[in-house]
Amino acid sequence: MNLAALSRGVTIQRIFIYRDWPDELDSLARAHQRAGVQVMRVKETELPPALRLNVVVWDESCTLEPEYNSSGSWVKDNYTFAPSEVRLAVERFKLIESLAEPFLQSS
Repeated sequence: MNLAALSRGVTIQRIFIYRDWPDELDSLARAHQRAGVQVMRVKETELPPALRLNVVVWDESCTLEPEYNSSGSWVKDNYTFAPSEVRLAVERFKLIESLAEPFLQSS
C-alpha cells in the first residue's frame, strides 16, 4: 500500500478480481480499507475475459500492466505514458468498476 500517498490525501481505489475469497484475501482487503483505500471486488466469472486483467493507473497519465507467461509467472512490467493507451486502460478500469461491488467488511 502507498501509505505516504494516502497521508497526502491521494485517493487510491483497488478492485480485487477474485476466483475465491479466502481469509487471506479478506484480511488484505480489510487492511487496505482501514488504511483509507477505496476497496471493491468482483468475481472473475462476472467479467468478460478481456477485463480479467491487472492494471494500475496513476492520475490518468501513466499505467502499469504486468506481463505474465502462459504458466502465470511474472515476466516484466509494461509502463506507458502514451495518451491513447492510458485512455484505453482507464476505460477498461471503469468497465471493471461498473461490474464490481464495494467491499463491506463485517465487524
